[in-house]
Amino acid sequence: MSRYLGRDLTTRENNRLKVAIVSCVFPPEPVTSAVTSQHLAEYLAQQGHAVTVVAPVPTRPSGRRDPRFRRFRLVQCERTNEGFEVRRVFSFVSRRPRLLSRFAENLSFGLSSAASILRSDAQVVYANTWPVIAGALIAWVCKARNVPLILSIQDVHPEAAINLGKLSEKGTLARILRWCDNWLVNQAREIVVPSARLRDLYRKKRRIRPSIHVVPNWVDATEVVPGRGRTDGRHRLGAAEDDFVVTYGGNVGALADIGCVLECASLLRDHPKVTFAIAGDGSARDYWQQKANEQRLTNVRFIYPISKADFPSIQAASDLFVLPTRGESALTSVPSKLVGYMMSGRAVLACVSPESESAAIILESESGLCFAPGDSVGLANAILMLKADGPRRQRMGEKARQFALRFYSRDVCLPRLSEIVLAGQH
Repeated sequence: MSRYLGRDLTTRENNRLKVAIVSCVFPPEPVTSAVTSQHLAEYLAQQGHAVTVVAPVPTRPSGRRDPRFRRFRLVQCERTNEGFEVRRVFSFVSRRPRLLSRFAENLSFGLSSAASILRSDAQVVYANTWPVIAGALIAWVCKARNVPLILSIQDVHPEAAINLGKLSEKGTLARILRWCDNWLVNQAREIVVPSARLRDLYRKKRRIRPSIHVVPNWVDATEVVPGRGRTDGRHRLGAAEDDFVVTYGGNVGALADIGCVLECASLLRDHPKVTFAIAGDGSARDYWQQKANEQRLTNVRFIYPISKADFPSIQAASDLFVLPTRGESALTSVPSKLVGYMMSGRAVLACVSPESESAAIILESESGLCFAPGDSVGLANAILMLKADGPRRQRMGEKARQFALRFYSRDVCLPRLSEIVLAGQH
């Protein structure tokens, strides 16, 4: 527990820090990184610190501006009920996951957030922002102002792009990105990563001076309770009580191999009580929904839009979860949806690289089964096997919940992150 947490009000006032949190996603966006930034802001504000969050206008998962921000100005500030300030700054809206639009989003938010930090009186900056450009701009400002930077890294670049086949490992662009990333991480006072494999990759591939801390992305265990809201969730999914619901819940984007799920659904179309739910929105949702319609997959239902508050009931209504990833995309990172699946007390079937962090978690916790990416046949057979074997499925779900509570709950992870941020100022 942080040495800051047990002090009285007078002592906390004397140690009151001005903390800036730069977050490239922030609620109401239903993204795990957005929620963890919000939780950190709330937690630090509760400890008496002056917290300012710098974030763009919400656009995820639809790729369009949230209607509540249509009359947005270059900078828009709001004071939350939790006692911290949110400063919304300009950012280009990337409607599709294309290189040029993503670059524009990255650069524009990097410039806007860096300008905001340059004008602020922050004593420490926690950055959970886009790599590599936006992060580098924040690092440059922090270095110029001699303000300690705590850098949160969700995935390593260019390795992540190389694993997806978007870059050549020996190409010029990959070398430039690797050099930029190496410079960036060495500007930080402390580095926070969500997995041990990502930490080990950084130690192996970069010359790192700062300390690297592993703090997983977490889930609030009080919000995800097994079985709570099942009836409402079944109604939302359009599923009968005796249907066996297999759910993919999360962003329907480039990293999720929804095609594998549709192939699996096609293989099981003659099993009328097996229903597949694609619960979420994203840049690829229209494409995959059209593919499902073309194949006349009546056993597949796309459920959207979904708010953060909707997910617990959908998770409770599901009998089994699937985690389909593309190639090596989840090699070092842990998809946030996996933690939510496990916290809901359900078994998980994952199509992931056997060397990935996700595979290691599932196998260690005994919470599910793993298959190679794209193995729709193996996935289909496992669904039928676990549908028939309720006791085994239940044991997997119970172990998933226990493991998530032990390692991935808010009560475990948030105080650790808070301590790192506060200690970074010294």
